[in-house]
Amino acid sequence: MNKSGLRAFFFFMIILTAQGKAFGNDVWTLQSCIDYALKNSPELQSAEAKIKTSGHGLDYQKALFLPRLDLNASTGYLHGDPVSPIAIVRNITDEGIKAGDSSGQYISAGLTLTAPIIREGAIFAKNAPSVNMAAQQVSVDKSSYAAKKNEVIFGIGNSFFSVLRNNEDIKAAEEHLKSLKHAHDTAKSKFREGLLSKNDLLISEVKLASGEKERLIFINQARLLMTDLTVKMGLDPTKSIPVSDGDFVLPELNSVERLIETAIAGRFEIMAQEARTAMAKEALKLTENQKYPTVDFVSSFAVANDYGSRNNALWIGGIQVNVPLFDFGGIKSKAEGQKMKVLDEEQYLVSLKRQIAQEVITAYTNIQNIRADISLREKIVEQSAENARLVRAQFNQNMVPLPLALNAEYDLYQQKKALVQSRYDLRNAYLNMVKSIGGSSITSLQK
Repeated sequence: MNKSGLRAFFFFMIILTAQGKAFGNDVWTLQSCIDYALKNSPELQSAEAKIKTSGHGLDYQKALFLPRLDLNASTGYLHGDPVSPIAIVRNITDEGIKAGDSSGQYISAGLTLTAPIIREGAIFAKNAPSVNMAAQQVSVDKSSYAAKKNEVIFGIGNSFFSVLRNNEDIKAAEEHLKSLKHAHDTAKSKFREGLLSKNDLLISEVKLASGEKERLIFINQARLLMTDLTVKMGLDPTKSIPVSDGDFVLPELNSVERLIETAIAGRFEIMAQEARTAMAKEALKLTENQKYPTVDFVSSFAVANDYGSRNNALWIGGIQVNVPLFDFGGIKSKAEGQKMKVLDEEQYLVSLKRQIAQEVITAYTNIQNIRADISLREKIVEQSAENARLVRAQFNQNMVPLPLALNAEYDLYQQKKALVQSRYDLRNAYLNMVKSIGGSSITSLQK
């Protein structure tokens, strides 16, 4: 390799290394995690394939109403008498020629053009039930894709906030462990001075060991939660990524009535069910239209040769009509069954709208309850911090026993954890509200 090639190679490697470092050091926000997951989700790729499949199905149904050109050809050897009913009964062919023994080789070919005029009770495929059913299937698959997309977003959001909540738990555990170490050092000093019993010293050691264990549990949990997030995103599950929720702002909610209206208009499950209801109606229409005649324009041109001097040619053009007369009630029975299917789909749509309205009300109430819980817990944390400070000072002055001081510290630690839990519960509740109304982002909840 020459010098210029080596320089190009090393320059390329430097660029790759720099990109890798930048990728590893970039902080991932909730939106960037969602965007990456949406691009790499196999479930969404499968749903996209279904949309394309149903789209091709729609094209096929439309093509059935377009003119069709067929080529029919055959060659072989013929020997014997004509076997048509006229030939066997009256000894003449359908063309009026006296029937007789024939033998010899032949080749024939013909082109047939068929142009549908009336089918399925529709003229030139206008509002044809089969085409409408295929179009509704496309709508169903698109709604299913959008619903799966929301599931991916909701799943990423839950995992993302679980990672951040656990990070806060680690910080709280480390802070609590620091206070336990300080209390244990104080206990050892007092024990050496004869101001503390051996039992109280052992209690401080047990509390310290418990704090170290809890911190280790949260650290191990962080690995599991990070793996869950990276797997859902489609990243290497053995690597960790830095995350931050700095871009996640909790807006003021719209009224519950407005949120329900948004959900009814935007939930993909409702859109899909409306499409299924329309499909059932079109299937009923297709069955009922089977009692109507079909009309096609047919034109054909055929030629035949006996591998000798004789050639025949025939052109036919005309309208072909098929009129159903009697089917022993088959169409009527099928239509009655499909009417029940339409009724079932319509009733399920009504039930689904009520269920979604209930989900929105539940999510809205949950947000209000969590907000009230956060306000209460903030005051409890403030009071617990003040109580821990007072008890710590009293312990330092030998006014209260060590277990009381340790319990006050542990109570403060637990209250801080509960406050963090409530704050991330609120974030998840907002995500659940977005899912309930069929929105794609948190801004869809704003007034």
